[in-house]
This record gives sequence, structure tokens and C-alpha cells, in this order.
Amino acid sequence: QQVSECYLTESIDVIGICEKCTSYQRRSKANGCLPTGYRELVLCTKSNIKTNRSCQMPVYIQKQHFWLFEVMMIIVGLVAIFSAQSRQKILDKQMVEKIKKQIGESDE
Repeated sequence: QQVSECYLTESIDVIGICEKCTSYQRRSKANGCLPTGYRELVLCTKSNIKTNRSCQMPVYIQKQHFWLFEVMMIIVGLVAIFSAQSRQKILDKQMVEKIKKQIGESDE
């Protein structure tokens, strides 16, 4: 594999899947890893050069991230609802006790 940007000027054949770069590849600024953190192996048809180019995160990974986010938001929402209802019950009990105390004091 050569470090080339022939894919910018030539037609290409994608010969490798889009995969995540390793942390070492990202740190060492390997060819194709910098813009997105994912790269794929391509063959430039005119010059017959194999090189890596940056690619977008695969759709299935984006879907996994989306559904993970949705599940987390549902959990956060349920916790918020539960805590708000619990707090409201506590405040209602305090108010009832305060009213009972005021009624008890006014009878005397």
C-alpha cells in the first residue's frame, strides 16, 4: 500500500471494508485515519495503486449509537419521572401534616 491521494483524481474500486482505525493509527496519523477515524482500502484503477482513504462511520454503527442514546434517554426520563413523583408525594404528606397541625391548633 502506498500513501497516495490518487482517489481524488481517478476512478477507484473499493477493495476493503470501512473499518475503525486503531488508537495507534490515529496517534501516528496513518493514511486515511485523521478526518473520521475510519478508513477503507481502495484501488485507483488508472495508476493501479492500493491506498487507504477516509470513510464515514458505517451505518450499522451509527444505528447502534442512535439506539444506545435512545435507551439512555428513556432511562434518564424514567428516573426523572420517578424522582419527581416521589418528591411530590413527600411534599403532599408534609402539606397534609401541616394542615392537620393548623386545624388541631385552631380547635384549642
